[in-house]
Amino acid sequence: MGSKLINVEGGNNQDDNKYNSNNVISINNKVNKNDYFIETNKELKINLNFQNNNIISNIFSNINIYDKISNIFINNKKTYMLKYNNNINEENFFISYFEKKDDNFVPISLFYLFYLFYLFYLFYLFYLFYLFYLFYFLFFKILGAFTLIDEGELDWKIIAINVGKN
Repeated sequence: MGSKLINVEGGNNQDDNKYNSNNVISINNKVNKNDYFIETNKELKINLNFQNNNIISNIFSNINIYDKISNIFINNKKTYMLKYNNNINEENFFISYFEKKDDNFVPISLFYLFYLFYLFYLFYLFYLFYLFYLFYFLFFKILGAFTLIDEGELDWKIIAINVGKN
């Protein structure tokens, strides 16, 4: 089942929802571009709050959804892509990064990806998390990522849980 972007301002009666071409639901014809709710199936509910172009997420249960290009959406002239781990129990999770070029979304070069992972590595070393670079074991499991795409500039947030030592 693919994901859908739901505007949560208004009532909870799903029968009154109206879909538009971007797979966005407006509840009771009210529009609030700062608060969204992503629902894909009974296993996943994520609240998204956009504040200063940062995404704050709350995970309520497991993720079991598919990564599709339709998960790209625009808020406050910023383009976002919601990325998931399709199988939460897998050890490896690969995130595809995209940038917008001429109204198309194309993968970002491998060189830039290695640079991002290097920054990710330094970030976790700084905060004394258990992270070993590249082929070493991770003591936390990545559940998903929110990627911000804005004219080639990339901002991203990793959703992770600490699984401790095995």
